[in-house]
Amino acid sequence: MTTWLADVQAVLSTTPERWQRLVNTLPTDLLTRPPAAGEWSALHCLQHLLDAERLVFPVRFHAFLSGQDFVDFDPNEPHPGTESLTPEELAATFARTRQESLALFSRVTDDDLGRTKQHPKLGTVTLA
Repeated sequence: MTTWLADVQAVLSTTPERWQRLVNTLPTDLLTRPPAAGEWSALHCLQHLLDAERLVFPVRFHAFLSGQDFVDFDPNEPHPGTESLTPEELAATFARTRQESLALFSRVTDDDLGRTKQHPKLGTVTLA
C-alpha cells in the first residue's frame, strides 16, 4: 500500500471517534442548530456521512472493482433509516459502518487507483 493509501486510511479511521466525542460533549440543540440559512447542522452532516457510508461508498467501491458505472446520489433527497436515531446512535452507527468501509478500503491496491468509471454528473472519475 502506498503512503497515499495509508494516509487516506488513517484519516478515515479517525473520523468516527471525532464524531463520537462531539455528540457526547455538545448539547443536542447545538448539534441541530444550522449555522446559516440553507446550511446543514452538525447533525445533518453526520446523517449525510452515514448515508454516504451506507449507500454510496460500498456501491461505488464494488462498481469500480466489477467494472460497472454507477448512479448519482443526491444528498438532498431523504434517505430513510437515520431520522429517528439520537446523535449518540448516529455516531455509533457511523463508527460501525465506517469500520465496514475500511475493511473494503484495505483491499484497494495501487493498481486499482487508476480504474475509471462514468458518473452521471461528474463524467469520468477514478478510484483515486
